[in-house]
Amino acid sequence: MTRKNKTEKKGLLENSSERTCLTPADHEAFFSTLDNPPEPTEKLRDAFDCHARTVVSLPTKKLL
Repeated sequence: MTRKNKTEKKGLLENSSERTCLTPADHEAFFSTLDNPPEPTEKLRDAFDCHARTVVSLPTKKLL
């Protein structure tokens, strides 16, 4: 899995990437969870409610 981002270093922007190596078991667990996410817990629902009340988000365009 690779994530590319831009970082600022000494006033210059440079491209950097990070790579995370997963064991076969971790790979399976990670992608299985992405494909079949668990139901949200009460704490997660509370966190989303708190976020919605306290953070102002700009509207986004729908992709489809």
